[in-house]
Amino acid sequence: MVRISCGTGRSTGGDRAGRYDEAIATAERALGLFREVADIAGQGTTLGNLGVALEAVGRYHAAFDAHRAAAALRTVSPLPPEDPAAPTV
Repeated sequence: MVRISCGTGRSTGGDRAGRYDEAIATAERALGLFREVADIAGQGTTLGNLGVALEAVGRYHAAFDAHRAAAALRTVSPLPPEDPAAPTV
């Protein structure tokens, strides 16, 4: 089992202090790990946070792509709808 902790739910790390390059690198590493373990929710959150950090450094096209990928993942349910553990919207 792999556990990835993102503290307060933000996987970018460093963006609150204006360290966006560090935040981008951290998010990219986290995204790779979330993909490796097929964690759809983690991927979506990380892509959203990556988009925020990319936008902050003026990489608008990359930010748009990250946000679009995050939105696409939000339409994928990692658990069957009848599963009582499935998240509710």
